[in-house]
Amino acid sequence: MSLKRSYCIDAILFQDDKCKCRGHLRRARRRNRRRPEGADHPSRRPVEMKIALANNYYYVRGGSERVLFGDQEALEAAGHEVRPFAPKDERNNAASSAAFFPQVTDYGAAHGAGLLKAAIDLVYSPAVGQAFAKFLDDFRPDVVHCHNIYGRLTTAILDEAKHRRIPVVMTVHDLKLVCPAYLGLREGQPCQLCQDGGYWRCVRWKCHKQSRGASLVYAAESYFNRFAGKYGAVSRFLCPSRFMQQSLIDAGIVEERTAYHPNALPLGNYTPQFEPGDYVLYAGRLSAEKGILTLLAALE
Repeated sequence: MSLKRSYCIDAILFQDDKCKCRGHLRRARRRNRRRPEGADHPSRRPVEMKIALANNYYYVRGGSERVLFGDQEALEAAGHEVRPFAPKDERNNAASSAAFFPQVTDYGAAHGAGLLKAAIDLVYSPAVGQAFAKFLDDFRPDVVHCHNIYGRLTTAILDEAKHRRIPVVMTVHDLKLVCPAYLGLREGQPCQLCQDGGYWRCVRWKCHKQSRGASLVYAAESYFNRFAGKYGAVSRFLCPSRFMQQSLIDAGIVEERTAYHPNALPLGNYTPQFEPGDYVLYAGRLSAEKGILTLLAALE
């Protein structure tokens, strides 16, 4: 699928939460009417919107960031104004909104007394929420599009969007919403035990990095967000696979709040090769959960 799929935000989002969302759509239309004479009539072109992209990283760290930058490129090509929000990092790409990027706690580098604070900030960071509030008040977006936010930005940013009645969509890059350890694996095998909300199993089986302490923090994060209803601020969960979509539905998220939204590729960057060869191509990160060992075993 080409990047030109450039999802139509109002088609995905404005099917529900209509009172809240339509106000932002009307504001975007009013903004378009103020364009100089000679511009295309607003009624004859898509409504350009101001879109905030939120992610834990603003450099290519993995597949989710590939999707993030691909979406940003497609949205800007469609005429939308896009500004990112992410934690400060010297590896970040240049961004006009970088002045609003917060400093977040590095849980992996914390030790001693700082470990407790790092764990609390991983679950919910008021400081990040305050930074996001300033970003929103400056940019005044019509919609917030979240990618990976847990553990660094945290659901504190969802509270700020909700407080300002700004609609939110979220791309679901992994199983974090139904699995505290986000991989959906237990001792290397597929697992769906926590879909019923019993996140204590993550601690029981030391699902995150084979560490009971780290698993406890991740389970606490999942319990907090579930019982506090933090993800209630999300109007639509964009799922790149049918499996991901069904996993959310099985966990209790109503189907109307999910949308099948596959990842895309810039097809113009690739030339297909149809000649048969004695090889198999794998494209992806070299991680066990990607099923590389299963692929190799199948080829033996």
